Amino acid sequence: MMDTVNYWKSFMSDPNDYERLKLYPNINALLEDANIKYSSLVALRSKELSKTYHEFYLDVSRCRKTLIDLGIKMGDHVGLLFKNEYDFVVSFFAVTTLGAVASILPINLPKEALLGLTYKFSLKLLIYSLEIQDEILSLKESKSDLLILDADSLLSCEMAKGIEVSGDTPACIVFTGGTTGAPKGALLSHKNLTRGAFNGCLVVGQVFHLSMVSLIPFTHVFGLVKNLLSCFVCGNSLYMVGEPSGFVKEMSMAQPDVMVLTPALCQLVLDLVKRFGKSIFGKKFTTIIAGGAAVSSQLTLALAKEGIIAYQGYGSTESTNLISGNPESLSIPNSVGHIYPDEEIKIVDGEILVKGDNVFLGYYGDKENTDKVLKDGWLYTGDLGYFDEFNHLFVTGRKGNLIILDSGLKFSPEEIESLVNTSPLVSDSLVYLSKVNNQNEIICEIFLNNAAISLMNVTDPKEEVKRFIFSDVNSKVVNFAQINKVIFREKDFKRSPAMKIIREHN
Repeated sequence: MMDTVNYWKSFMSDPNDYERLKLYPNINALLEDANIKYSSLVALRSKELSKTYHEFYLDVSRCRKTLIDLGIKMGDHVGLLFKNEYDFVVSFFAVTTLGAVASILPINLPKEALLGLTYKFSLKLLIYSLEIQDEILSLKESKSDLLILDADSLLSCEMAKGIEVSGDTPACIVFTGGTTGAPKGALLSHKNLTRGAFNGCLVVGQVFHLSMVSLIPFTHVFGLVKNLLSCFVCGNSLYMVGEPSGFVKEMSMAQPDVMVLTPALCQLVLDLVKRFGKSIFGKKFTTIIAGGAAVSSQLTLALAKEGIIAYQGYGSTESTNLISGNPESLSIPNSVGHIYPDEEIKIVDGEILVKGDNVFLGYYGDKENTDKVLKDGWLYTGDLGYFDEFNHLFVTGRKGNLIILDSGLKFSPEEIESLVNTSPLVSDSLVYLSKVNNQNEIICEIFLNNAAISLMNVTDPKEEVKRFIFSDVNSKVVNFAQINKVIFREKDFKRSPAMKIIREHN
């Protein structure tokens, strides 16, 4: 059995930092300790505000009093409808430290979907951003028994303490749909969240007091756990970007050391750095923590050439974000790295199974789907993968995405897509099976990287990509999985909230 603790310690600037990290029993203990250890340090920033850990702690206490006055008690479900903003963070900590369940909802939900989720997640109260005042008033007419609280009414003049909860107490519901299937609500416990936050602090180099930026929504488990909660464990300062579309303008204020990004955002950062230089993101920026989807080795190595190291992680909503991380991204960029301490992983029929404190409680109100993925304490991730001889974990695709031919032969489209995406001219790709005159045809749809095409001054990018696929890519895959036809898209693929391509063909 590999010594995972010493493995992760070996990458820290100060190996003693591992002992300085604490694994908290619940969110309450995390908040209390952060207030004591980091009281005068800046916890959260934006264009509009700057709050120390102690100022934040007081605001959470005032918000708790407001919730208590509204009748919120342990076990109640409270919906949170915000962008990445200060009021969301205050509300989240206030709700969870009262033993209530924070149901985190995407802010761009249509009215009908939002109404449905108020029933599906058994909401007693909905707290919302003032930016969506009109939509909320309409919702109130449809569900008159739902308590509604706007962000301006969060803080009472008085304060209230949190209550003691066990690690197994439900803490939040995170909306998840994956790349297929109906949307579900993953129920995460306090223990799940604090384990995820701890794992998020196992990084290369400096561990404590980093300057971070939030671009991934807190509605996504990667943004909630790695970008937000891990900051409270390490005493980091988190700059919250209100409008991600214009985030570059705020980097002079944010001055990040590290950014937590999806692959699509990694590509955007690379394009901007190539065009304007790394200083556009401030003087200290050197590191990306990448996740939410697979990051191509080509993208990792291209960022490294610009002086930016991208460390890839692997996880899911159901595993509270983090299962493994790759601190050796330059030497083995295709791997998702090594597992975190106190965690078990095994491969059964090619599928990755996980057991540990990070495994979720189940899908709220959905025993049928819960029983499909939770068996005897093991989370059946649905991901296909393997370990090499050095315990590096590799993910090769999704079990549900396997392409199965009439002959019974099967392969993962993701493995072929990863080869296609090594071309700098390709932004993203999708491989699927089509039937033409009862014959199998492997199709590859391509969305070109126009920024790279412009920088490289390629005169006929479509022909160049086709040549690359039919010669280089096809030469690396078995005959029955070779691409037969290439289709170029004018628009990007339909994507999930996690920015994964929604597979409509498989």
